[in-house]
Amino acid sequence: MKTTLKIISLFFIVVIILVTYLSIVGIETTKFNNQIKKKVENIDNNLSLDLKKVEIFLNPLKLNLRAKTLGTRIIKEDKYLEIENIKINISLKSLISGEFAIENVQISTKSIEISNLISFSRLIYQIPELIIFEKLFDIKGYIIANIKIEFDKDGRVKDNYIFSGFVKDTKANLSKDYRLTKLNLAYYITKENINLENLNVK
Repeated sequence: MKTTLKIISLFFIVVIILVTYLSIVGIETTKFNNQIKKKVENIDNNLSLDLKKVEIFLNPLKLNLRAKTLGTRIIKEDKYLEIENIKINISLKSLISGEFAIENVQISTKSIEISNLISFSRLIYQIPELIIFEKLFDIKGYIIANIKIEFDKDGRVKDNYIFSGFVKDTKANLSKDYRLTKLNLAYYITKENINLENLNVK
């Protein structure tokens, strides 16, 4: 009886230590890299993701895993966007049952030159409006973006996405006689609304 209690106690101690370690320290893995890359390729076959090792942390209360990667780049042809970090929540239940496991993704970019963002967007969305927009207004400045996307159980993107961030130190030539300088603002975009705050411009 005492031996059984010791074995059970030892088992629970090991489990507690393991859960604590995974919750605080986490582990590094490349296990989810292919699944993440495939979701990007679903958006555009010519898009690729330069994905480093992913850090995995356990959330025992929500029964999911939190993955995080730093220094990622989204690449198309000879252009790329620098990503500060990508955070991914992964359902343990779906992972064990072999279903699509990614619940949501949060992407935070580094400070990106707006002209580079427009050029990159043109490679993905080849529409004349972007070309006109780029050539006509000659926009210079920087943007920081935070993007949150959720997926359903089949891996489809839900329509409750959120785009937020800042535009800073931006200038644009509206016409020969009018130009914007030192444009700064915060933005919050959903499917239903576009909110602009703290607008400061000359």
